[in-house]
Amino acid sequence: MWTGGTLNSIVSPAPSTGVDPSVIFSAAAVLIAPPNGGTINTGSNLIFTNQAVAKFQSPGILNFLNGSPVTIESEGTLVQIAAAAGEKFKFTSPPGTYEMGKSRIELLGNGELEVLADWDAENRILVNNGGTLSVGSVKVSFGSSVMPAAGTPMKNDIVQNSGGISLSRKSKLTSSFGAMEMKGGGIVFANESTIGCRLTLIGGDVVAFSDRSMLTLEKDFWWMGGKFRPEVNCAGDGQSAGITIEKDAHIGGTATLEPNAKNVPATGLPNDFKRAKLVSAIGGIGNVVPNMDPSLTLKNPPGVEFGLKLKKGAIGNPAAEYDLVKAFD
Repeated sequence: MWTGGTLNSIVSPAPSTGVDPSVIFSAAAVLIAPPNGGTINTGSNLIFTNQAVAKFQSPGILNFLNGSPVTIESEGTLVQIAAAAGEKFKFTSPPGTYEMGKSRIELLGNGELEVLADWDAENRILVNNGGTLSVGSVKVSFGSSVMPAAGTPMKNDIVQNSGGISLSRKSKLTSSFGAMEMKGGGIVFANESTIGCRLTLIGGDVVAFSDRSMLTLEKDFWWMGGKFRPEVNCAGDGQSAGITIEKDAHIGGTATLEPNAKNVPATGLPNDFKRAKLVSAIGGIGNVVPNMDPSLTLKNPPGVEFGLKLKKGAIGNPAAEYDLVKAFD
C-alpha cells in the first residue's frame, strides 16, 4: 500500500552503469492511493510482473520525478486505473523527459492495463508490444502537456506493434498533440467509441464488436495496411458496423475490408438490401499516394457476394463513403 512519501530504489542512477533504478512489483496486491487526492512521487522505473495486480486509486497524482518508464509484463499481470464516478487519476512527468522518450508506458508479455477512470498520462507515450489496453467508458489521453512549436513534426504518442486495444462503449483514446500508429495486433471497438487523434493503420485488425458498433475518428485516418473487419447484418436493408472520420481519409497500399456477414438468407442477400455504410469521411477519401484514386481491397465472406462502392458527396462536398452493396448492383 503506497499512500505517501517518495518511492525510490536508489536516489539516482549509478554513474558507472547509467541504468535507471527500478521498483519491481511482483506477485502481489498493490494499492497506490495518494492521500486526499494529493500527490505521491517516484524517481524510479516501475515494473509490474509475475501476475502482480495493482490498482491506482483515484483521485490523485503520481509524479515521476525523472520521467522514468512504467513496464507491465507477463501473463496475469494487471494494472488498473480505477475511480469513483467523476474522479480522475493523473500521471505527471517533467516535459523534457517526454522529448527524450523516457516517459513511456510499455505493455509486454500479455500484461494488461485496464482504465476505468478518466486518466491523463501527461508527458507519456504508450507502446504496446504484446499486452492489452482495455478502456472503459472513459477518456484516456497520452502525450505532451505543452503544445509543440509550429512546424514541429507530429509525434506518435500511441504505438501498437502487437497485442490489443479494447474500446468500450462511449470510450475515448487520444493524444494531446500527437498521433496514434498501429503496426500489428488488433483493436476491438464497441458503439460510440472514439479515437481523438490522427490514426495511421499499417497492419493488424480493427474489429467491430457488433453490427451496431460505430468508431469515430476525430482526426485524419491514414489506412495503408491491415484489415477493417466490420459485422454486417444481412437481413433487410442491412445494418453494419462502421468508421466515421471527421476529417480526411487516405486509403491505399494493402488496406483490406473483410466483413463478417450474419443472418444471411439461404437464397443470398435479400432484394431490399440497399447498402451497408462502412467508412465515411467528412473531409473526403483520397489515396495515400497523391494524384491516385483510393484503393481498398474487399474480401467477401463465405456465401455472400458483396460489391464495394465509393460514393462521393454522400454527406456534403467533398465528403465520401465506402459502402457494401449487392454484387453487380
